[in-house]
Amino acid sequence: MKKVLLFLSILIVAYANAQTYKIGDLIEFPDKTFGVVFYLNQQTGDGLAVSMDEIETQWEAADDEEDCHNIYKLLDKGSYGEFCIPGAGLEQTRLILEQLGPQYAPAAAWCAMHGEGWYLPSASELYHMLVVANDNGGDSGPLSSMIKSHGGQPLDYKYYWSSCEENTENAFNICSIKKKRKFSEGKTDEQGVRAVRLFKL
Repeated sequence: MKKVLLFLSILIVAYANAQTYKIGDLIEFPDKTFGVVFYLNQQTGDGLAVSMDEIETQWEAADDEEDCHNIYKLLDKGSYGEFCIPGAGLEQTRLILEQLGPQYAPAAAWCAMHGEGWYLPSASELYHMLVVANDNGGDSGPLSSMIKSHGGQPLDYKYYWSSCEENTENAFNICSIKKKRKFSEGKTDEQGVRAVRLFKL
């Protein structure tokens, strides 16, 4: 009986200490970096958070698109929509940095510089950030408003790079403006970049 009571006590304490999140919450990671929650999947126990800042930069730093490279074994070639694979961009970011080097992969490198676990989102992750969580609202969308309320830089009306490439010269981005979706642009173009991070619920 004592063992049963002890076990129940442990469960109660664990439940009480468990952190529950909702879209728009500020999350602090163990390394003291912060993000805002934009995706939650209770069935898989996965969540995604977006960085508090952003930049505009190239997907690949090259003088001309003809000088760009195909990323060998890049997993996600640009699928997006309601089906999201949390963490897909993490492996893609690793492949981009491994094959191009940080100096030639400014978008991926900037995301990785946020710390361990931060990466350039896949097209599906980016879709859920801009289209689902932010309702294609740019700087006035619901996710943008929450980022701003936490002291961060809101999303803007622009195109944002994903970690998915279409071919050697082009990579996929997603527009934050209503009625816009996924596009393919030259990797040397400067687009918006946001880092994301996977966490467990």
